[in-house]
Amino acid sequence: MVLNLKVKTKLEAFFASDFYLLLITAICILFWVINQTIAGLAIFAVLMLLMSLTCKNMNGALAILGGFMYLIADQRAMTAQPNITILVVSVVIMCASVLVFYVKNRVKLRFSPALIGFGLLLFAGIFGGITEGHFGSTGWLIGVGICLALGAVFFIASNAISFDAKFFANIFVCVAIVVLVQTWIYLFRQDDFMRAIMGKAWATGWGNSSNDNARILTMCLPFVLFSASKTKLSFLHIGLFFALLFTILFTMSRGNVLIIAIFTVPLLIYGLIISKHKALFLIYLAVWIAVAVALF
Repeated sequence: MVLNLKVKTKLEAFFASDFYLLLITAICILFWVINQTIAGLAIFAVLMLLMSLTCKNMNGALAILGGFMYLIADQRAMTAQPNITILVVSVVIMCASVLVFYVKNRVKLRFSPALIGFGLLLFAGIFGGITEGHFGSTGWLIGVGICLALGAVFFIASNAISFDAKFFANIFVCVAIVVLVQTWIYLFRQDDFMRAIMGKAWATGWGNSSNDNARILTMCLPFVLFSASKTKLSFLHIGLFFALLFTILFTMSRGNVLIIAIFTVPLLIYGLIISKHKALFLIYLAVWIAVAVALF
């Protein structure tokens, strides 16, 4: 019993650590690179179940649910056997993990208007496929599975979260790293690098468009700077911040380039204020400006 308690304590500390977030990031990148998405999803399902049995909150599950979409390199491959079966089982395990957590910790459900939205989403996913003749198809199963996963996110977020601003910001940092690495690996794998940049159809993680990648990276920018203000390794976060800006320019996504053109100045001022490495920050800034001028 004492050993069991020690193991639970260590696991709980692990699921709340930066190392855990880095592990999730590494799994996303590795299994995407080797195109073994389904194995990564199965690992995530097991981790989430283990978390539900040992932790007092499900904060760590948000890293899984926020990252597993970016594992999917080839959506068509997901619909082939045995991948589709493993996908469905993994989603079921994730949803069951939420129920296990609720029962084990006697969490009381709280009503939220978002629950209505989830109900409508699930209704549309199920009956929309039926009316269009897709009932029972692999695409229909994937759609319903995603709806269930989103439902799990809702229940976790509404009842099972112990808010930790730094931990949540680091989740976005990890998502940014995954999408950043995927973007450049995809581009360097192409025979014609410049043609790939100008093209919009990118077979990276979730989403098949350079606009999707740019949107995600833009969304992560403020979280990277916030995380930089909370760590001694801020120079790494500052480097990541400018790498994201650099990559957004290369996506040629006009909307997101416009967004960073508007909001980059206040973000840079904030970054310079919080930076513990101001000289390095200014060097990064000079390089980024040179790249922006060269491209545009």
